Amino acid sequence: MPLAPLLTERLRLRPLRPDDADDLFVITGDPVAMQYYPAPKTREESDAWLQRSLDCFRNHDGLGLWAIEQRETGTFLGVAGIVPQDVEGTCEYEIGYLLQRRHWGRGFATEAASAWLQHGLHERNFSRLVSLIGADNTPSRRVAGRLGMTIERTVTMWGLTLDLWVNQPVGADAVHS
Repeated sequence: MPLAPLLTERLRLRPLRPDDADDLFVITGDPVAMQYYPAPKTREESDAWLQRSLDCFRNHDGLGLWAIEQRETGTFLGVAGIVPQDVEGTCEYEIGYLLQRRHWGRGFATEAASAWLQHGLHERNFSRLVSLIGADNTPSRRVAGRLGMTIERTVTMWGLTLDLWVNQPVGADAVHS
């Protein structure tokens, strides 16, 4: 059953589709956009990543990365969503996002992540959401801070040392897109 898109002031968040492959590869194949990941992806790896995202959506009641589009133009900006992650043996629900580099610096990541935080807390009734962010990823750390998240601990995943940022339930209602 298809889920309705999430709408913010400037964004439309909708489930990814197979025809998003070219737009997604603009991000996943870009060494600068992927600098905080182990490596950029080849086209084949990016297509496999998209398929895993589509499978996650089907297998987890619509959770996973969704496309971020500009409401006014329909332009594909990137992806964002809530993704189930195994963090040291515990299932955590991560707010994640990636944007095409040409759309950086305009607040789209914060707006999309805030929409997912609100959706997770109020529609999905999650009491805890996380973000996994490297210590050198200043832009994503700023987004997490704007959402009222704080660092709980450091974890190792995918061969990377990452800070586990968690939402603060008391202040979560104050975050709006």
